Amino acid sequence: MTFFDDPDSIFFSPIQKLLESEFTLEDLFEQDEFLQECKYLNQVLIEFLTKEETIKQILNYLLVPPSSNVTDNKICIKYPFLSSEVIGCEIFGIVEEISISESYMDTIFAFLDQEKPINSVYAGYFARIISVQLKKRWDETWEYIKKNKILDKFLNNLESSAITDLLICILIGDENSFTLEDVQKTVKEQNIVEKIINLLNEEKPIQYHRNSTKILLEVATFCHNSSYKFFYEELTSEKQINKIFDLVLIADTKKSISDSGFKILIGILDIILEDSLTEHVFYKIILKKMEDLSRVLFEKKKKSLKLNFTGEVLGSDKYRIIKFFTMVARVQTEEIEKYLFESKIIQYLIDIFFQYKWNNFLHNLITNFINEIFENGTENVKEYILINCDLPTKILSNIQLYIDEKEEIEKKELKDLEGIDLIKKKYEQPPHLPQLFGYLEHLIQISNQIVLISSRSKQIQEIMENVEEWDLYVNSFLSQQNQISNQKMGEKNEESMVNSSTNGENDNQINFWEDNESFPNLKGLKNTINNIENETFNENLQLDQDNFNTTNFDQNTSNEINFNEDTFGSFTSSNDGNKEEFSFEIGEFVDGETNDFDDFNDFGTFNQENDNNTFDFDNDQFSNDNDFGNTKNDQVEEEENEKIEKNEQN
Repeated sequence: MTFFDDPDSIFFSPIQKLLESEFTLEDLFEQDEFLQECKYLNQVLIEFLTKEETIKQILNYLLVPPSSNVTDNKICIKYPFLSSEVIGCEIFGIVEEISISESYMDTIFAFLDQEKPINSVYAGYFARIISVQLKKRWDETWEYIKKNKILDKFLNNLESSAITDLLICILIGDENSFTLEDVQKTVKEQNIVEKIINLLNEEKPIQYHRNSTKILLEVATFCHNSSYKFFYEELTSEKQINKIFDLVLIADTKKSISDSGFKILIGILDIILEDSLTEHVFYKIILKKMEDLSRVLFEKKKKSLKLNFTGEVLGSDKYRIIKFFTMVARVQTEEIEKYLFESKIIQYLIDIFFQYKWNNFLHNLITNFINEIFENGTENVKEYILINCDLPTKILSNIQLYIDEKEEIEKKELKDLEGIDLIKKKYEQPPHLPQLFGYLEHLIQISNQIVLISSRSKQIQEIMENVEEWDLYVNSFLSQQNQISNQKMGEKNEESMVNSSTNGENDNQINFWEDNESFPNLKGLKNTINNIENETFNENLQLDQDNFNTTNFDQNTSNEINFNEDTFGSFTSSNDGNKEEFSFEIGEFVDGETNDFDDFNDFGTFNQENDNNTFDFDNDQFSNDNDFGNTKNDQVEEEENEKIEKNEQN
């Protein structure tokens, strides 16, 4: 017996005893260390797993869902999952047996012949088996798929995302071998591209439309960047593009079909724009179809969805047409530019920008479109946007509308707060300020772009000089918004720092001095404090709603605070024989009235001298950090600390 076979050794396999006896696949599945031993390639275990009976049993767990009468979780969940993990271990013997045996391949691909819809979990198991076979034995697996026309079976099961992803991997080919050319030839021979486009029909469910679109765009993008471009060339041929346009322009077509068709057209256009659109057949088709697209864009729907908060919904069809037009406008040819002017597409885009004030997808799209024209467009298009479309005036009017509505809301909130106990309101959640416009930041971006191009072009500058109040808007509102946007998070500007240091209050704090109705106890106290200030005596008296403190006394003065039964407190300041005094209570801050404390004995006295500050109280002594008691200067404290350290050392 070797060291590794010793049961007492830490290297001894936990399932070794089971492997030395009679066992079944289910017995192995019950062992916690089963998968670990598969990865370690336990020789006895691998010999068992590569047997014909065992492989058939594993495939049966993966490809045949149990009947509805079976309720055992082990059979329904555990055993199929562990079988999938065994396949995922990519054991050479199992992969080799499946690839050379046509019966195993027939059993596996027979899964695609099941009644629809197929089980999504078992579709994932099927995809894992084929993925491992393609990875380890691409040539044998692809030859079987090509010979038996398995691609058509894949197209009949595109409701499954797992099978869709698997088909994409097959059409892209094995990156480690030179098989892409053979795959492209097979796609051409079996007319796969047209078959996928034909899936965009009324009979197929929505998932078919989405997954078909995914396959067309991903494979076309990959083939466009490779040396074998048949799939891409077939998809962008005149025949197929006209077929897709016909699908999206049919009246009352199924929504998922039009969405998928527009996605394909936008994806194709995005790929072609990397090369040269004007040299492609797609450009000629676009010029013919732009009028039909404009008709769909301008027409009003008989039934439109409206929401309480955002109002009328734009709809995905119009959004995708707008996106298509914004991409076409990048080409900047005379034909397209002329059509955009005559059909008033650009003017419509600017109007719809302000109409749907909560659709930020639309705002981002049109903002990028306008900024790109201002940066790279011709002078004719820029002048058309600024003059014919009247963009600057529309920006000013909507900014003014924003300011007016904001002021109305703020006035209404202030009116609602009148007569409310602000002491309690201070700790409650502040009233909700509704959002006014979703496109405010986009207007700021467009305004900055206009300012930029006007500084570069004299023609644009002359146009903007004729816009009334534009300079006022740029120097006031736009400048303030840019300053806020450019400020770093957590950073305070000089103005806010000065205001905070002088006023000591912000928007959420309460002005004790001005609000006499909510704080009647503080009436007249400000005047009293102002009277005790002089040139040589200057202190900051900080008052709090619950407590009153005095701080920062000059060292050349002598100050005293006395607390007794008659008054809540009295303050005395003397300097060179001049003495000023005031007292206050909890009620009104005047002399001669009782306070609200029943049992309030001599509370304490505060004396300040040049070098020594002390609090003297009847009962206890406290520290100076907002506590009560005996406080000393830092110099005295340091001397005492030094004495203590010397005593400890001795």
